[in-house]
Amino acid sequence: MSILSPEDYEKVIEFYTRLNRDYSKFEENSLELMAELFGYRLTAYCEYKSYNGRTEAEHIISHTLRRDLLKQYKEEAVYDNPLILNYARLCYNNADLNYLTDAHLVGYAPPTDSAYLRLLEEYHIGRYAVLGVNNTTRNLVHLIHVFMPQQYGDFTPHDLALFAQIGRVFNYSKSLYSSHMQYVGHTETLMAYCDTADFGFAILDRKGRLIQQNSLFKRYSSRISAGLTDQEVISDVLHAVIGQRDLLSSPNFLKTAQLAGLEIIVRKKRTEMSHGMEHLTFITLNRIGSRKALTIDHSELTARFGFTKREAEVAELIMIGCDNRQISETLFIALPTVKAHIGHIFQKAGVSSRTELVNTIRSQG
Repeated sequence: MSILSPEDYEKVIEFYTRLNRDYSKFEENSLELMAELFGYRLTAYCEYKSYNGRTEAEHIISHTLRRDLLKQYKEEAVYDNPLILNYARLCYNNADLNYLTDAHLVGYAPPTDSAYLRLLEEYHIGRYAVLGVNNTTRNLVHLIHVFMPQQYGDFTPHDLALFAQIGRVFNYSKSLYSSHMQYVGHTETLMAYCDTADFGFAILDRKGRLIQQNSLFKRYSSRISAGLTDQEVISDVLHAVIGQRDLLSSPNFLKTAQLAGLEIIVRKKRTEMSHGMEHLTFITLNRIGSRKALTIDHSELTARFGFTKREAEVAELIMIGCDNRQISETLFIALPTVKAHIGHIFQKAGVSSRTELVNTIRSQG
């Protein structure tokens, strides 16, 4: 017989639907739902990153836990937390779970003088759990932490059954959230490209249907096919460069042509979208001999912003819509190095996002 009641499962469904309704406040909503629906008020949302084999708490928030506790955990206790230090091994040994508690730490106890144990003692925490364990890839990214005060005793079987259900839907939801945020970042960059580019720019889906274009693309494309619909113009432009069959069958390509005094560049690339991987096609139209809008001069970026050569290369890839992983693979550098370069680029350019960087470079070019 199930420990959970029909009402419990209704709460789990409510948790899932409300969490995925609005991704703009995903972390805050996760904590609010935990408190509102299940009464776990001593909770925190933590994002971890690994640097040179060392796992760090990059970001941690809570609506109920004291700030000094969060700060102490982030700066000291995380490095002694046995659930985090042994995360991959614990996931492997408990592959069917979407949560872990300190009860899984048999043989993994931290030293008695560890900062982790001092924190639990100082704040009278008796039991501890993490929800949203990734039992597929073992990647440690986003976890909900649950702290049980000593006076409440152990987690009950009902608590653990709820952890299993909440952890499962949260684990799936955060993968949807991650894909959504990647899509949003990519789309914002493309929109900035379309809004500020001084060349014609259009984006097509995997079937060659128009997703977005800027006004200059419409003006330039009218030289090739006047009086036609937007989709008909797209077909004419594509046929001037590449056959429709090649467009649908080829996973990636870059082809150019010249027509009606215009240089046409058609590029197809594999892009991560919210629903999975997608092959998008990008078309640029520019007057022959005018390539300023299509290329970035490294020396110009260095002079304007003080970028190093590598930072200028990273900036160029950002300008054409590459994400961090694509930059890493293109330049053969590690992801943490890419992030460090981007941080320096943002600081030197006086911006805080990819969209601002694209706008700043284009507007001052």
